[in-house]
Amino acid sequence: RAAAVAIGADTIHLLGASLWVGVLLVGFWCLGRPVSDERNSGSDKSSANSGEAEVLPGEAEVLPGEVEGLVVEGGSQDVVLLHQVSSLASIGLPALVVSGLVGTILHVDSVAAAGSTLYGRLLIAKVALAVAMAIVGFINQRQLAAAHIAGLNWLRQMQRRIGIELVMGLIVVGLTGVLVASTPARDAYRPVLVAEYTQGELKTELRITPARVGLNDIRIRFLASDGSRRDVNAVTIRVSSSTVPERKVPLTIVNGSEVRATGVSFGVPGTWKILISTLSETGSDSASFEVDL
Repeated sequence: RAAAVAIGADTIHLLGASLWVGVLLVGFWCLGRPVSDERNSGSDKSSANSGEAEVLPGEAEVLPGEVEGLVVEGGSQDVVLLHQVSSLASIGLPALVVSGLVGTILHVDSVAAAGSTLYGRLLIAKVALAVAMAIVGFINQRQLAAAHIAGLNWLRQMQRRIGIELVMGLIVVGLTGVLVASTPARDAYRPVLVAEYTQGELKTELRITPARVGLNDIRIRFLASDGSRRDVNAVTIRVSSSTVPERKVPLTIVNGSEVRATGVSFGVPGTWKILISTLSETGSDSASFEVDL
């Protein structure tokens, strides 16, 4: 069920990002179109007949230096189209935010996982870029909504701002695609639990990776009180919990002072007891650890 939710969230997220970027592409294209010959010729005929530009009732007065590319009351067809399609961004943005939050909860289960995995770092970069993109988009929306009389200079400035937002959007879509194809942070993150137990002259160092419910690797080192290696002749490890009976764990000897166990199953959450027994030339020792998973 969680996998289905994750796939659905990723799909909605990509669709929302595509919608947002699609709106930007349309806006960039609209503002980049040259003034039509028909519109220019009509203006020329009007000027030739009257000797000066005529301002019709309901139209805004032409500003000096802004005749070419004039937009009256948002009024070229291209800018009217831009007004219409920009409203679609209000649909894409909520879809992006909601699906992004769902995906983050499913794929990143801790702050440490976000900061120490490739997936997490890419996600942080994507979120930062998306926030900057949203700020630029908000400014562009306000500029567009406030535009009543605008000439060629205004069109060029708006196109540049939308171009910046578009480039940022394409990068965000690219990062989203990479994230969808990457190993989620909760699976890639492998924290290490380190614990020590000292009894007399023997120090037992325990390392468990990734220290969570499921399969784990255990590494055990034996040290003297001064930190030097301490060889032992035999080692046994037993693990148990309040709901799982005690069992012996198969070991691999690395050297006289280090052993490892791979694929050790901690199948249920809770407190697990790890009992390490050793036999050396000086006698037998034991070290007991309790870890919460």
